[in-house]
Amino acid sequence: MRHVVTTIEGRPQPLAHYRGKTVLIVNTASRCGFTPQYEGLEQLYKRYQERGLVVLGFPCNDFMGQEPGSEEQIQRFCKQRYGVSFPLFSKVVVKPGPAQEPLFKSLTHEGPKQLRGGVRWNFEKFLIDPQGNLIARFRSVTKPLSEELVGAIEAALPTAKPQEKPKQQAEEPAARPKQMPLEPTPPASKRAPQQQARAERSGAYRTADYFPLRTDWRLTYELENSSRFRGKRTERLVRSYKRVGDALRVEDSKGEYQEYRMVEGRPAMSGQSMFDQGFEQRYDDPIGLFPAQAKVGERFRFESPIRHVMTRGATMKGQITREVTLAAVETIETPAGRFEDCLRFEAVTRNRLPRMGNFEAVSKETIWLAPGVGEVKSVNETTLGNAGRVWMKAKITTRLIRRAELL
Repeated sequence: MRHVVTTIEGRPQPLAHYRGKTVLIVNTASRCGFTPQYEGLEQLYKRYQERGLVVLGFPCNDFMGQEPGSEEQIQRFCKQRYGVSFPLFSKVVVKPGPAQEPLFKSLTHEGPKQLRGGVRWNFEKFLIDPQGNLIARFRSVTKPLSEELVGAIEAALPTAKPQEKPKQQAEEPAARPKQMPLEPTPPASKRAPQQQARAERSGAYRTADYFPLRTDWRLTYELENSSRFRGKRTERLVRSYKRVGDALRVEDSKGEYQEYRMVEGRPAMSGQSMFDQGFEQRYDDPIGLFPAQAKVGERFRFESPIRHVMTRGATMKGQITREVTLAAVETIETPAGRFEDCLRFEAVTRNRLPRMGNFEAVSKETIWLAPGVGEVKSVNETTLGNAGRVWMKAKITTRLIRRAELL
């Protein structure tokens, strides 16, 4: 705690000011898939502030430009959107290099050996005990109200939980009230933090953290497309994310679109265009793309009736099935940068149209999802045909080549 940092208002602040407190240091961003964690951090701060916890937020723009605003804009955003009252500081650089904030250099290089290593993404969390020692570190996917993080904080607080004063005995003793937990048990629809904590302990990953349904950015990809009829070609594709009703609509620079929804915590597709093939696909029930959470090696199956709406108005019904396996957690490099802790999914999607002589399109995909970003790379091999006859084969490799741009 020997460092001096700069508050978001521009004043120097020695971190020695917080000696004797339990400190949670977080590198934050306003345009990240993990940005809603501000809400949980504020709840932590309010819950444990009187017992000696302080949360310190350090905005950074290191990861895909997800903190582009000025200090004034950041402060206003945090206050208005999430009611943040814990201390915020000026933007810093957390990645290694000449401009790296000395505090984060110390946090990533001078602590216990098992806690060392560079910051991988926004909203990593460093827990400091009252003596100024780094005692725990949590990755971005660990939510502020997870049992894992809350337990570590409670164990490090300098002040014990206050004891309730015994009530004076009344002439007629009242019935002893039942002891309540720190928080009432939420209904099933609001148990995300508890479910996340269980998932972290069991080795499962929440795909919503890797497939953010954002509405204010665009991503640029490079597509390498090879097929029997068109040969091999490379093109650039820009995807813009917009809200349409209760769906997220992703439109690309070729005029195509996909629509996504969150269904019971899992990303699902409700429709897409395939104008180059002369139709749109609409799903009577949104087809699951990925499970809500998964462990490495787990396999899942989704299916839905489908309607192909032709450009001339005709409609054909069919069935789509999708089998998905979380194959591994890997580090991927693309022209947009290095992405760690990516989920690699293997998927097989079958699209059948009985009225077209049992026409079937089979797609075998490998997809890498980065935390807070979404798809950073994919390889898709598609075969079209029926009755054992192959009409067409195509292979498309997609790579993210430019960091997110705000719309």
